[in-house]
Amino acid sequence: MLEQLISTQLFAIVLVFCRIGAALMVLPGYSDMYVSARLRLLLAIAISYALTPLLQPQLPPQPVAASALVILIGSELLIGAFIGLLAKLGMASLELAGTIISFAGGLSNATVYNPSLATQETLPGSMIGLVAVALIFVTNMHYFMLEAVVGSYNVFVPGHLPPISDFSDALARMTVSSFAVGTEMASPFIVTGVLLNLSLALIGRVAPSLQIQNLAPAAQVVFGLLMLVFIFPAMMSFWMGSFESLLHGLLTPG
Repeated sequence: MLEQLISTQLFAIVLVFCRIGAALMVLPGYSDMYVSARLRLLLAIAISYALTPLLQPQLPPQPVAASALVILIGSELLIGAFIGLLAKLGMASLELAGTIISFAGGLSNATVYNPSLATQETLPGSMIGLVAVALIFVTNMHYFMLEAVVGSYNVFVPGHLPPISDFSDALARMTVSSFAVGTEMASPFIVTGVLLNLSLALIGRVAPSLQIQNLAPAAQVVFGLLMLVFIFPAMMSFWMGSFESLLHGLLTPG
């Protein structure tokens, strides 16, 4: 009886760990490259161990066949990765906004190493991404992300195959929404860039002797930095509101 009890408890912990661990490998902040993989693993194990007594009534019995066990574990991994990927797509709007800002502000050639993605990125995009991750933890939104993973057990019941078609539809809609949010965040820079180019073109027509080609890059950078200084708080506040709406949608799907 003791051996059966240990086996049952271990199965429950492993099953919970599959979904929690897969989500933590993708969730923003937790999955960043500067976070130690060992730390993420220990955190996933600790959370799984703490949540197992709460989630155990919703877990299916341990399957006898090995194939059924593999399908069950694969389903849990897929669900966890799906939830994390939705939140990750919410961060993709920041990369789009940073790219647009860098082109509109003449900073497209200023690249820096982004530790969150372990790649070279434009300076505005890297700064916006780092600030967003800091805001997530400062405002305790990382708790909402974990709560969304736990709340997924009420939507995606363990032991049932996940709805792949619904997953693909949700990812497509999230991609479109992320693109729209990123464009809206950078819209002031798009308008300012167009007006600045029109102004320089008019100046060039009025004063042909003025070297516009030498003046334009400097003016573009100055106006871009000034716009970023004044609009950055409102821009990040807008993104935080959209990201919070996404997390509430994960908590109350439907």
